[in-house]
Amino acid sequence: MGRLLLLLLLVASSSLQADICVPRWAVVVDNNSARYDGDRVRIPIILQTLGADALCGASGISISVQNNARIFVKSNKGELEGFITSESGSLSVNVKSREITVLFNRALRQVTLWLNFTALDTAPAGNYSNYIDFSLLGRRSSSPVRKQVRLNIPEFVSLSLQGYEGRNPVLKLGDLETGQTHQFNLQLETNAAVEISVDSKNGKLKHNKGMSTIHYQVFLDNKLVKFGEKWQVDFSQRQRVRQTQNLRLKIGDTSRSAAGDYSDTLIIHATARP
Repeated sequence: MGRLLLLLLLVASSSLQADICVPRWAVVVDNNSARYDGDRVRIPIILQTLGADALCGASGISISVQNNARIFVKSNKGELEGFITSESGSLSVNVKSREITVLFNRALRQVTLWLNFTALDTAPAGNYSNYIDFSLLGRRSSSPVRKQVRLNIPEFVSLSLQGYEGRNPVLKLGDLETGQTHQFNLQLETNAAVEISVDSKNGKLKHNKGMSTIHYQVFLDNKLVKFGEKWQVDFSQRQRVRQTQNLRLKIGDTSRSAAGDYSDTLIIHATARP
């Protein structure tokens, strides 16, 4: 009887080991192969398996998402909302359980998904990232796989004078009179905080042939500008990327100035700051 009992225990132990199945699958979030197209970016997500049998009875892979099946990435300046689309395989969305499921058939060994982000042109510059959890459907004992999503929106800044073409527009002020003002719209496009400075070649309007000069003042959004001084324009996601600054020139005393043509060169610098 003792030998029979020992034999049964050995058989039972052998049977338990034979039932163990280790799922063979992998997830690749290929941040380095992100495809940028204008104000959009697509990041490939590749789900790999050796076939449906390699999932050990699981019917597919589940992806954890947030409200409305969205995935969010964050920087220290803002947040981007993304969504997943499928290039191959069966993809379904369960809003209540906040998951996306991808089903595999026996012949399918790889599914390519795309994580899409839009409206990059109105988002603050910076490095965005977050983590996504992937797990097997129907296998609660299986640990989820966590992968990081990363994307970068580089800083950009552009200055132009509304109604004028080119980087070096010529402003014709006509006949100058004391106290006369001339207004222009300086158009600033940026996705970051910007440091602005205004410099003058002569510091005043200078007669083109003689020594006579005329003082003048520069205002940006009603703020008196001191040549060489720097100040910062903050960027907020609540604002549009394109901002308009009022540029105003005020002519000084012309009563003792010689007749003729006067000119000066204004240099406006705009530098993106992290």
